[in-house]
Amino acid sequence: MSHEYFKHGDAIDYANGGTALAAGEVVVANSKPLGITHRPIAANETAGICRKQGAIFNCDKASATTFAVGDDVNFVTATKLATSAVVGAGIIPLGRCVEAAGNGLTKVKVTINFN
Repeated sequence: MSHEYFKHGDAIDYANGGTALAAGEVVVANSKPLGITHRPIAANETAGICRKQGAIFNCDKASATTFAVGDDVNFVTATKLATSAVVGAGIIPLGRCVEAAGNGLTKVKVTINFN
């Protein structure tokens, strides 16, 4: 069996077969984050998405949701918001909080877990 190097995995091509995606959206596949869009991606367009392990993203959250450094950050697929709610139906693991995000803030800095 031979294994050939194909390409670095920091970004991959994503064929968007669904609705249009905005820049910075989490792309979900098989209940896991596949990547984050760099730019808007139209329906039926193929474009690169970021998969850099350890990259930090500013993710939207509800203003009342709070995170401390090191907290697990999950993602509600219906609302597209980061949450501290437990993983379950419609809520997938996203990554870890790297900067405290208190009440009143609408963003949380997250290092995404693409595993």
